[in-house]
Amino acid sequence: DLHPAWAILNDSYRTDAALIYPPFLIAAAALFMARAAAGRGAEAVAFARAVGVDVTDLAEAVAKVAEAYRPLPAGYASGALGGLEALNAKLQAHYGHNLKKTLSGRA
Repeated sequence: DLHPAWAILNDSYRTDAALIYPPFLIAAAALFMARAAAGRGAEAVAFARAVGVDVTDLAEAVAKVAEAYRPLPAGYASGALGGLEALNAKLQAHYGHNLKKTLSGRA
């Protein structure tokens, strides 16, 4: 889970998350997102609670970091960046629809 979490953490710099949230919360959000993408979101929520991360704060940080995966502007779908559109659509769909269910323990 660390490689995807590092990738998400790196992508978080495309947002203003670092200006809003403390580093530990951004790290927890990246770990959560990596686990959720692997189908292990409930486990990530349990871990966050065990280390004292407030689930509401985690949800806000995840939403902010997930902004890095919003749809690309028109014109990016061609050439070498064409594959990114599909990846961005998948991440947006996953975090947009599954985040609330995962945080509430229903996923």
